[in-house]
Amino acid sequence: MKPKENDTEKPMLAVLRDLEVGKSHTYPIERMSSLKTMCTNFGAQWDKTFSTKTDREKRIITVTRTA
Repeated sequence: MKPKENDTEKPMLAVLRDLEVGKSHTYPIERMSSLKTMCTNFGAQWDKTFSTKTDREKRIITVTRTA
């Protein structure tokens, strides 16, 4: 699978932990299930909120830190 524009070698958990309010990160759509689970579970533990947006045509999911 070809890496997407914003996809890095950094683990998803580390990206979510370090994501600043208003910033976003994009992943391949194949990681959607685990990404949404992490946003819900760790967001609650860390007292942070995230939103996700899926682009089916581009086959990506973007997570944004909202608070």
